[in-house]
Amino acid sequence: MARTAHAPPGDARLESLLELERRLQERVLVARREAADLVAKEREKARRLDADAHAAREVEAQREHEQDLAAHAKELRRITDDTQAQVDRLVSVPEAVVERLARETYRRVIAGGHSS
Repeated sequence: MARTAHAPPGDARLESLLELERRLQERVLVARREAADLVAKEREKARRLDADAHAAREVEAQREHEQDLAAHAKELRRITDDTQAQVDRLVSVPEAVVERLARETYRRVIAGGHSS
């Protein structure tokens, strides 16, 4: 507001104070908007960090799952290999030995076979 030549000095002081109040209110509004923007940005940043942390946990869980599956597959291969080795050993036993063991086992069972 421009001061007129006729305005008394008190009115000029009042106008100056009113102008100062208007500028301060404007600065308060700007500061509120900036604060609201900053809060919104920080909330978004926190959401992204939380999402990133969740994604990292998911990746770690998937990695552990894959390691568990690999360990399980390795153990199954070991068991399969051991079983095959035992089968191969059994197959290599001569038929005459198998027949002799079968007759001995049968004889013990029939005789009430508590002896070892």
